Amino acid sequence: MNTESAMSKSASRDVQKSTPENIAWVSPRVDIYENTEEFLLLFDVPGATLESVQVELHRNELTLEAKADIGRNSRGYRRAFQVPDGIRADAVAAELRNGILQVHLPKSAEEKPRKIRIEAPN
Repeated sequence: MNTESAMSKSASRDVQKSTPENIAWVSPRVDIYENTEEFLLLFDVPGATLESVQVELHRNELTLEAKADIGRNSRGYRRAFQVPDGIRADAVAAELRNGILQVHLPKSAEEKPRKIRIEAPN
């Protein structure tokens, strides 16, 4: 279930860098999910190899770059997001499987919901 969240409301932008390579750069499609523990981003990067994928989190900006060779064509993927405060930068993890890059952005304890115990008066 794709949720409307602080992550999906944040700015997303294409990242353009000039490179000497003859690569067609595109912005990959992304699905964003949120639960009480984390934000999960699923990027479509068909043909990208583990060695070509770079994911960086600097301050509140998450940047993805990947390259793929599909037949005679070279394709590059670039995308950047502003992430909300409260992400545990030291615990961000990513995995690439079958052309889908999953990026896990765990929330800090302060950002997670907390149950409040209700007491009856004496």
